[in-house]
Amino acid sequence: MTFLDSCATEEEKANIELLQDNLLGMKKSMGDIFDLRKEHPDSLVYNIHAAGLQLFSETPKDLEKVEDMLEKAESLANTPWSKGVVEGFRLLQQGKDEEAGAKLTEIIKENKWDVFTCRLCMDIYFNMGMQKEMMATADLAWEVYSEHPLFQSAYAFCLEQVGRLDEAEELAKIAVTTRQDNPWGHHCLAHVYETTGRVKDGLAYMESAKHLWDDTIIDFINSHNYWHLALFYVAVGRDSEAVELFKEYVWNTKESPGIQLNAISLLWRLSLRGVEVSDDAWEEVLNYARPHLRSHLQTFQDLHYSICLAVCKDEEEMKEFEATMPSEGRWSLLRKANEILKAFYFENNAKKAVQLFEDVGIDQGEDAQTQVSNLAHGFIGLGGSNAQRGMLDHFLLVCSASCCNEKLMKRLCSRLRGQESFKAYLQQKLYRGLCLV
Repeated sequence: MTFLDSCATEEEKANIELLQDNLLGMKKSMGDIFDLRKEHPDSLVYNIHAAGLQLFSETPKDLEKVEDMLEKAESLANTPWSKGVVEGFRLLQQGKDEEAGAKLTEIIKENKWDVFTCRLCMDIYFNMGMQKEMMATADLAWEVYSEHPLFQSAYAFCLEQVGRLDEAEELAKIAVTTRQDNPWGHHCLAHVYETTGRVKDGLAYMESAKHLWDDTIIDFINSHNYWHLALFYVAVGRDSEAVELFKEYVWNTKESPGIQLNAISLLWRLSLRGVEVSDDAWEEVLNYARPHLRSHLQTFQDLHYSICLAVCKDEEEMKEFEATMPSEGRWSLLRKANEILKAFYFENNAKKAVQLFEDVGIDQGEDAQTQVSNLAHGFIGLGGSNAQRGMLDHFLLVCSASCCNEKLMKRLCSRLRGQESFKAYLQQKLYRGLCLV
């Protein structure tokens, strides 16, 4: 904790160490930092850490609370570490994510014990689809936390995202053996199993771990791990069980944008294979999402809202949604994704949708990253994980099948691992003349 030696009391150091563990373990009790700040409004470290945690909230209303924390921290900052972290958080508040990531990475290089800032910085890069930068950031803290099972899980996830799958699996298994109540470790292994196409192994593993996802962990990771379990059910053709998981576990805290993301993704995966959860499931999710449609905090979140609007065929709301959307950087890529969704759902033009996919970039072919590259690889810049963006691969295949593009379907299906049930559906329901399985 050397970075705190000159600006924190022993009690503050102990509380920050507990916060770091709670963050890595995805515990709801990480929120205790907000109570500590209220009790000690002039504490530099409590203001900094409360601001950092608040910045990763999901709504503008919550983000408004950051200003007081940052102002106080700026007035108290008295070390290179505290001044640098506050500057990075201020950049993040201003929506300058890439600049914030660079600034915080610079600070972590000199303060490798600061695993809190490191973990948040990893999320910044994850949300921008910058896997290599996320891995490089994790490498900095690895020098200090390589024996910490909760950080091992976070590090293993970075390994999975950059295609170092054997290393990711080995490390994640060590982490969850050492620390069983390790939801991010379970999450990492789910990614490894899905990416390598070992869906039956993934299903068995997540079923064996689900009893550990209790109400002490944050709602998002609880929902998200059940989302992964549901994907394995879908992959082996057990759609009804995936539907039950959606109703009971995935679609839990409905006001949360993160939960809405999980819900939309699972609904779409099911819908693309002809399974609907209920007559009003899509409309219900959209109604809960409406308060957030003008926020535009993350491109990957907005991609899910675009999907929901497209499936619901809400053309007017889509126009208003796009009218308030930024146009620069990654947002221009999201607009291209929207054009594909509109071509398929609003215009009923699958051929146009496929052409638009090809314009952005699909199917890299055989290279060193093939094992983790998405078929619709041109959309990596939208953020999210390889597994999450897999829904775009399924959509691309449905578009290809719908316009009978046999050559493209064969090429893509040869690359799609562990999805025999989905391939069988495409063959039987959409394009009977093609042998895909």
